Amino acid sequence: MLVAYLAGAAVVALVVGGGAALQPVYGSDEPYGGTTFQEVRQSPSPSGWSVPLAEEFAPGLPTDCPGFRAGGVDARHEIVTATLPPAGSTGSDAACEVSSPSTPGHLVMIDPQTGRITWRRSLERDLGMQVFSVVWHASRSAGAVVVGVAGSRGDYLLSLDTATGRTVSSTRVDAPDDAINFAVSGRLVVSVAPDIGGAVNTYSLRRIDRLGDRLWSRSISSVLFPQLLPDRLVVPLPDRTVSVDGATGAETAWKHDLRDLEGVRVSGETVVAQTVPKGVGLQPSVVLLDRTGRTLWSRPAPSISGLTVSRGCVVLETGSERVTCLDPADGRARWSTAVAGSVVGTPEGSTTSDVETIGPVHARDTALTVSELDGESGRVRFQTSLPRGAAVVGQSTATGYALGTSSATGASTLLAFDLASGRTLWTLSRGQLDVWGGRPVEITRRGVARELVDGRGEPGRGMLVG
Repeated sequence: MLVAYLAGAAVVALVVGGGAALQPVYGSDEPYGGTTFQEVRQSPSPSGWSVPLAEEFAPGLPTDCPGFRAGGVDARHEIVTATLPPAGSTGSDAACEVSSPSTPGHLVMIDPQTGRITWRRSLERDLGMQVFSVVWHASRSAGAVVVGVAGSRGDYLLSLDTATGRTVSSTRVDAPDDAINFAVSGRLVVSVAPDIGGAVNTYSLRRIDRLGDRLWSRSISSVLFPQLLPDRLVVPLPDRTVSVDGATGAETAWKHDLRDLEGVRVSGETVVAQTVPKGVGLQPSVVLLDRTGRTLWSRPAPSISGLTVSRGCVVLETGSERVTCLDPADGRARWSTAVAGSVVGTPEGSTTSDVETIGPVHARDTALTVSELDGESGRVRFQTSLPRGAAVVGQSTATGYALGTSSATGASTLLAFDLASGRTLWTLSRGQLDVWGGRPVEITRRGVARELVDGRGEPGRGMLVG
């Protein structure tokens, strides 16, 4: 869908030649990915909600002991886990050691809008064992979070209801890799366990609500890569490609052969890929396939170096440093722009169909350039500079956010930039910074998560001034 840019109602006018006032132009689409990012236009302060994470995860230990990792499910659900320093630590970390830490097996779900803990789970208590590691992936459409647990008495997969935390289904798995290497789409879970030599991978397909029933399993060469769609698993075999039904596990022929494709991207219920030329002088094409493998369109595309799906384009990168937008409806080239760097696509929360590129980065560069291309015309709307190692993590209507972590100090840098001009609005550099559900968050050295709020108004007011 193409975006019609509308002028923001509460924006500061830019003065152009001749003294005429021109208002910045922002987007008006629904937030891309479903999460609305807050408008924080001035350097924020930690005056929103707060959550004492250290007390939640490691009561009785020094508050700077646990390290925290958070991940978003959607705008109202952020999962937080924690770790402690490994056994044998010296110095100040020695005070953090406990004989049987329960911290890795503790899950907390937080509502980023209010800071309220909506549920908590102790997997150590539930499974009756010490937990060594936890991996999780969420399915928004299924309303569930699938958790892989490696522990002292075995390895497990559990699916938890996103809203309540209750167990939907659980099962013990045969191999530790099944609880680590898995993916989720729709109501399906696929896990993969390599053999000792790494030449063969065993894939298993399950449903989120019936994890104990393995629908399908097969060992295939490690150079072949299945693709998970919301209702099926597409599997390349040595002589053909099959579709594994997500309800029954039955294999049927898929209408295209994955072995003839590379750069495969699953986008909803469609597959975008580049064909592998077979024959001297032949050129690759970009193809869009439906979930059955039927070709919806095919367009010649020589010298492809990258393939990305954005809100309104199938985006090609070529060796000539050009970015080309193909219309997802028919594969027609809508525009082509000369720009260097790698294509990121449409940022989370964006209210436009813009296409973002980043880089290139050279060995001695301390900063990198982000370019925002108009999704309708391909023109460069703005450019902005980010510290090396930072990445754009989302956009509101008028404000973009980038986050990076120093490899030397571990300190985070969070910055905001204007989506009409690219100018930096503010930069914070300290401790642990993050964005939860579209809201900037700081985790202090005392283990407290605090919402960072624009100093001019209450949280979530969404002002566009400044």
